[in-house]
Amino acid sequence: MPLFLPISATSTFPVRRLILSLVLLIAAGCSAGAAASPDPATDAAPVSSQLPSPSPTDYPDPILASVDPADLVADPPARPFDRIVVNPTPPQRVPNASRSFWVSDPATGKLREVTARLRVQTEHAAMWVEEWVWHDVRKLEEAALLFDDVIYPAVRSAFGSEWTPGVDNDPHIHILHADLGQRVLGYTSSAAELPGAVY
Repeated sequence: MPLFLPISATSTFPVRRLILSLVLLIAAGCSAGAAASPDPATDAAPVSSQLPSPSPTDYPDPILASVDPADLVADPPARPFDRIVVNPTPPQRVPNASRSFWVSDPATGKLREVTARLRVQTEHAAMWVEEWVWHDVRKLEEAALLFDDVIYPAVRSAFGSEWTPGVDNDPHIHILHADLGQRVLGYTSSAAELPGAVY
């Protein structure tokens, strides 16, 4: 599933700015201020109350009672296109390879086609940059290594594995860096989950 991150034509790659923004946002949420402590002089004496005793709950429906709990967490049945693979072998890409992508234009809300070049490829990520967009390859390599070493394992441990190698028989997550204006930091599109060859 592609993840799109923009690069402004006049700025450097904003990974550090994005990480700093996320850290500041988390810090602001953690320091939201504690509630004022009540005045001990006005506190009332605690009132004793009887706690409810635990008791088994009857199933409301006899059909639900007959269901094995293990079946409730079983994998869903496969969708027809889950088994389709459009490439018999994994694609081999050379550095600086060119490819077209469709991106959402925030100014018009419409899709537009951009051509991008493969600038960095690691074990889990393929980072593409829109043609004519300035970028620092060393910063892109740092971001790709951060993705492989930190982000990918953390997301995978929290949410489980993605379908890999996927319908295109490619184990890489494609990240497009494109000029999408100054208001878009990034987005992911479920509409781009499957390649056009499947439709």
